[in-house]
Amino acid sequence: IAALVGFAACRPAERIAKPNVLLITLDTTRADRLGVYGHTRPTSPVLDALARDGAWYERAYTVATWTLPAHASLFTGKYPKSHGARYDPEGPLVLGEAIEGPETWKQIRARGLGPDEHPLAELLGAAGYRTGGVVAGPWLKAVFGLARGFEHWDEQGITSLNGRRAASVTDAALAWLDQKDDRPFFLFLNYFDPHTPFSPLMPCVQQVAMGKEIPPLEKENTRELTDLFYDAEIRCMDSQIGRVIKRLRRRDLYDSTWIIAVADHGDLLGEHDIFGHGTSLYEQELRIPLIVKPP
Repeated sequence: IAALVGFAACRPAERIAKPNVLLITLDTTRADRLGVYGHTRPTSPVLDALARDGAWYERAYTVATWTLPAHASLFTGKYPKSHGARYDPEGPLVLGEAIEGPETWKQIRARGLGPDEHPLAELLGAAGYRTGGVVAGPWLKAVFGLARGFEHWDEQGITSLNGRRAASVTDAALAWLDQKDDRPFFLFLNYFDPHTPFSPLMPCVQQVAMGKEIPPLEKENTRELTDLFYDAEIRCMDSQIGRVIKRLRRRDLYDSTWIIAVADHGDLLGEHDIFGHGTSLYEQELRIPLIVKPP
């Protein structure tokens, strides 16, 4: 009897015919700033725990160092030259018409996802999934084409380059998850907090500062403050992802769900005398975290 019980306990879990899928993009998040990738500040306890439940990839690289083409590639499995979503000075889509900003933003033009593309949400919808997206970054607004195939697309509150806070994304995600629907789900969440301009909540700053004195807001401290505030924004985002995972566990959905957390690109925080991303191809922009927790 003991042998039979032991054998039963060691059997692999039953295969789930249609597991749920939760895809989380960590906008502008470098791999080397998460704990599981060796960062010393406590930026990512939730994502680190998720990685321990699945796998994390040491050499994951993005195909583009800015949001629109990188996400289009995630949704299609294609390079930007194939799917069509890219910067184009003659393109029909204008950033300055999608969000508030200076007149110069009307010179930032792009092309959206090509009309013949069939992104992931469309394919999963055809396979019987309910599909929802909650986004925070300006380039994720529906006008740029990435909402194609989603039954529900929430871009509320994206009116400027600041995007939308992580708590707002999580609140909307939980409301969608709690709707009564027997179909398996595909939920896409885009968190934007680690993108400039940095304005982290003070509790997140204190958590990553680990008791050290926070430098005064003065010009000579720009590099040090940028480094600290970037980590604090990741910590704020991480805590809100934790709320989503907690809800999945409470509803007994965690073990039946693929959870993929991946950045669209990284960021330069003063390396090579550059702050930001999108205009170069340095390692800090290209190497991204990729965490996969299977059902």
